[in-house]
Amino acid sequence: MTLRYVTALQRAFFSFARCGTGLTLAVCAHSALSAEIDFGRLLNAHTTPQDWLTHHGTYRSWHYSALEHINADNIVRLQVAWQHTPGANRSAVSTSPLVADGVLYYVTATHHVWALNAADGTPLWNFAASLTDVPGDHPGLALVANKVLLGADRDMLALDAKTGALLWRQSLLETKSKYRLAGAPLAVKDKAIIGTHSAAGGCCGPIFAVNIDNGAKVWQFDTIARTALPQQGAADSADAIGGGTWLTGSYDFDSNTVWIGTAAPTPRLDWAGSEWRRDGARPGDNLFTSSVIALDADSGKLVSYFQEVPHDVWGFDSAGGEHVLFEREGKRYALHPNKNGFVYVYERDFGSRANAQLLPLANAWRLNKYNNFVHAIDAKTGALIGRRDLPIGKHVNMCPSGDGAIGDGAGALSPRTGMYYKVAREWCGNIELSQLANADTSQPPQLLSTWQRAHPPGRAAFGHLSARDPVSGALVWEREYAQPPAAGLLTTAGNVLFVPHANGHFEALDARNGKTLWTHNNGLAHEGSVITYAVAGKQYVAVVAGWSAQTASAYAKLWGEPFASMPSETGQLIVFALP
Repeated sequence: MTLRYVTALQRAFFSFARCGTGLTLAVCAHSALSAEIDFGRLLNAHTTPQDWLTHHGTYRSWHYSALEHINADNIVRLQVAWQHTPGANRSAVSTSPLVADGVLYYVTATHHVWALNAADGTPLWNFAASLTDVPGDHPGLALVANKVLLGADRDMLALDAKTGALLWRQSLLETKSKYRLAGAPLAVKDKAIIGTHSAAGGCCGPIFAVNIDNGAKVWQFDTIARTALPQQGAADSADAIGGGTWLTGSYDFDSNTVWIGTAAPTPRLDWAGSEWRRDGARPGDNLFTSSVIALDADSGKLVSYFQEVPHDVWGFDSAGGEHVLFEREGKRYALHPNKNGFVYVYERDFGSRANAQLLPLANAWRLNKYNNFVHAIDAKTGALIGRRDLPIGKHVNMCPSGDGAIGDGAGALSPRTGMYYKVAREWCGNIELSQLANADTSQPPQLLSTWQRAHPPGRAAFGHLSARDPVSGALVWEREYAQPPAAGLLTTAGNVLFVPHANGHFEALDARNGKTLWTHNNGLAHEGSVITYAVAGKQYVAVVAGWSAQTASAYAKLWGEPFASMPSETGQLIVFALP
């Protein structure tokens, strides 16, 4: 990639904050110190890079910081400034910390919230949410109106940001529900929006918006088509369930819409094979599972949608993957990576709101290398060409694996380089399906399945990190790794790209060319996020370490050590700075 091309890409992106480029941190911090974290402050989070106010950094979800005191020239001197261990309870740390006005907040997998002095790690307060059931998936936090918001089990909680005192607790799901609240809440105006996840299916993938003052439910959107959009769902399967939304969405303030990805339908596998439109456990497209949806932030009404994987039988849902909002040459785009290994780029000017419209697809480009679940995906329509459906029998080397070529760790977009950075996982799966007659003949047959991760044909499973043009997918540079990183990425105005690895190493690359600048062994796998912030003019980089037993087991089975003996369900927060 030539310098001339980089410059052209930089000019093509919409004007980003002037903070962090030629200005001091003191200038950037002019209005935010000790100010209430209201909607206006969240809306303009890119102008105060000393804070990290939302799960994705800003509503644009770039995982980019305009801070540049730590940069490609001096990062070799980066060292541990302080670290924090959340307690004796077994708990992975796989979320994104938040920082506001010199206070760092983070939560463990068991919904234990900590507030720390962001300069030295001194604990200020902590709160342990009592759970009536198992911990939820991907817990995270939101900061708004001097509150810390989180979902825990079936309830939404609000804590006093200064003291940790419980302000309110509102139940959103019935005790019998198979769903649990999941992901970090997304604070928009006077509401907090949160999704749900269920490992056992359940109906119907609810998304909730609650009032941030008292937790009262404002609206609910169910992702299953017969409830979400009856005129579309009437011809769809009445048996499809699932459709959870366990990762945090993005808020498009240009159109006042919330973008969220939905999970696969349940049951996940189906015996119909190529006859899936009229036969099997859940005939039809199964809207709005494995889809990207845009909801009106005020009402929860469906504004636009695109089903990335109709009648998903592989587990290639849309719930994992960020929605990166950016502009290029006067056009507004939303980039969304799918587990199937393809990155979908949508146009955000989707016209009338009278009826829900299909999201206009600008492109669909492939990120991974080993992919045989389809022959191709039409870049203009998104159609799956040459589907490899799964009838009864054995299916060897199904690529990618049902875990997905793309995981939950977020990528990063830099307005400095014009590149989008993302990890792909090159692994496959072996599947065998068998059908048993149901004792109740009025019910459909039962489907039994075995599934096992496998190496791709001809070589060991591996991962890679690539830098690409976000619209065209054109490759600029790529790094290959023996095991794919599982955590989210971060890039900065200092031309640094931070990569937390599964083997415990924490690496910094030159964002322009992918060369290693610095590395540190944190000793634990990384499955969460990395952020950067500043206190009193000093920049820090914070990364969470520790992963779940499920992810640990997947890596151990494919690669053995160091994963077989690496601890899981434990974790730390580790913070770095220049001396």
